[in-house]
Amino acid sequence: MKHSRSTNRWFPGILSLSEQGSAGGAGMRLITGAILLAFLPGVAVAFGHLAMTLWATDKILAPLAAGTVAGILLDQFLLRRWAGFETFEHELTHALAALLCLRRVENFIVTRHRGGWVRHSGGFGGELADDFIGLAPYVLPTFTAAAVLLRPFVPGSWFPWYDGGIGLSFGFHAWSTLREIRHNWSSEAFASAGTGEAVQTDIARRGFLYSLIYIVTVTLAIHGVLLAILLHGYSGVPAWGRAAWATTAALAGWAGRELGRLARRVAP
Repeated sequence: MKHSRSTNRWFPGILSLSEQGSAGGAGMRLITGAILLAFLPGVAVAFGHLAMTLWATDKILAPLAAGTVAGILLDQFLLRRWAGFETFEHELTHALAALLCLRRVENFIVTRHRGGWVRHSGGFGGELADDFIGLAPYVLPTFTAAAVLLRPFVPGSWFPWYDGGIGLSFGFHAWSTLREIRHNWSSEAFASAGTGEAVQTDIARRGFLYSLIYIVTVTLAIHGVLLAILLHGYSGVPAWGRAAWATTAALAGWAGRELGRLARRVAP
């Protein structure tokens, strides 16, 4: 969440009492960032394979694409002007992520013009869960994920309109998220909607480089899983995982061989 200079608009955010920005947290994020960076090529390749499959699947692609365009237009010309709606969706994603991490949501505030605030308990997952909760609105398409997870159980008579609805929700998420990232990519402090204290955005508090690696990698992973379910049902998820791991393992093997070759060259 941040205060935008150009529009005088507040953007949503979260303040977690379990996040202290300690040196230990910085060390954990260094390790987590390195692991995520190692997995980035694998999840990117696996997502790319599914995207190509989608491109060749007209009966899903057509309604999905039409819905995505409609969702972008809906957000651009209506939802972003509906005071509080995007804030609600943003804070809802924080809250759902907290619940997924077995945290207790202690406070949920949404305002029309001053942004929002979610406070949750500490506990399960430690700082890894804190980061997932804090960055969830940038990586987790809440409404799209719900629709895709339910898709295998939807009657056939609902298609292709159901896929159009998935596209509609995705268009809204993608367009609003890009705008939120652009506004929240700032170290500028703002007044918390929950406490009034000066705080930084979810992204700034975790560091810009770490947030970039996290958002790109986790976004590709989550959307890869959702795309696998969209195309193949739940049976497509293991195949996605194998594809992601195959690329990761191949790159790790190549890196190990290169490091071994380099070590032999510099050895006395």
